[in-house]
Amino acid sequence: MSNPYQPPTPYGEPYPAQPYAEPLPALYAGRLSAPTGLAAATITLAVVLTLLQLATTALQLTTNDVEDDRIPVLLALGLTAVLTSPALVAAWVVTAWWLHVCRSNVDQIGPPMTHARSPVWVWLGWVVPVVSFWFPYQLVRDVQDAGRRERRATPLGLWWTGWIVYLVFSQPDSSAVAAVIASAGLLTALVPWILLVRRLTEDQRRLVQLR
Repeated sequence: MSNPYQPPTPYGEPYPAQPYAEPLPALYAGRLSAPTGLAAATITLAVVLTLLQLATTALQLTTNDVEDDRIPVLLALGLTAVLTSPALVAAWVVTAWWLHVCRSNVDQIGPPMTHARSPVWVWLGWVVPVVSFWFPYQLVRDVQDAGRRERRATPLGLWWTGWIVYLVFSQPDSSAVAAVIASAGLLTALVPWILLVRRLTEDQRRLVQLR
């Protein structure tokens, strides 16, 4: 039997579909699992990140209104800033891990399809400058298309638009107006992201059970 692994193509070119062996090799059979726990953690961290962003925005607006005794507000603002960085890192790791498992499952179970990006971008696509504005969208889209079976796909546009707005306006030392826009973007992305994670995970569960 031929080697099912194909090395990634050069940067920027579509990633070719992998050949699938039937039946699934025993080496991979025990590794198929629906990432339900990772999905729950992904959703939880998305909610935490959104709440931190809302708290930061509220505190930034408060500092403009409070003239006396700003120290408690500034301390609280510093605390939210300190907590936001690890929350972002944790959200990246858990979300990429969840998407990695989803991608691995659909690649093993089939049917064969062409992904726009190679597997390494499941991790790097969120953090590499410039490409982070569209690579994650393509990765999630391709996993969704590969995993669903005669089911309506979850619209990705609202989620991704909200996330891009957050990325653009949630810069360090941003103004209160920028913080408000970033919060609006993150709130816009939250609900469709939760629905998307739940639906993709349910597709994964169904695929694994059918296998």
